[in-house]
Amino acid sequence: MLLRDEFSRNLWGWAKPTWSKFEPVLKVAGEIGAVVGKGIGLLVGGLLMTIALLSLLLFLGLYIVGSAIARWLEEQRFEYRIKRLTPKQRAQIAASQGWKCYYGRKQLREGYHIDHKTPVSDIFNRDADPEEIESGHNLVATCPTHNQKKSSMNEKQFLAWMRENPHVRCYTKLGNQSDGT
Repeated sequence: MLLRDEFSRNLWGWAKPTWSKFEPVLKVAGEIGAVVGKGIGLLVGGLLMTIALLSLLLFLGLYIVGSAIARWLEEQRFEYRIKRLTPKQRAQIAASQGWKCYYGRKQLREGYHIDHKTPVSDIFNRDADPEEIESGHNLVATCPTHNQKKSSMNEKQFLAWMRENPHVRCYTKLGNQSDGT
């Protein structure tokens, strides 16, 4: 519509040749703009990917560290419960068994151990109820030898192991002296 009037036609007639003079410069400027735009796009994209990867690594690291801390705290909680048995409570457990090793049935001596029939490690394997493991029914008095040999086996596994290894006997003291049987 604007080209219909005389002024617009004159203006376009003047601008058209001028525009064509700047066309090569504008073309180069457009190409430079495209390259710079791609470069900035790549830079921003790379920066965002780096931030995303670092965030993921940070999250994974915090998850792993948090899990390790939670497990350690859980273990410490059980260690605390075990260590806080009073001498009287320890003696009551041993007396309830007639002062005999729960596994070897030999007379207990000084230095006997208090053991979990179902080991604390079963909680971490999710094989047992934590409340059951913490209960007094799960604690037994044993000689040091059987407690150390039992390690993290449960009662059933250890009794089967003892049938296969009848040479493992209770000892009178910490050490390797047999009590004569």
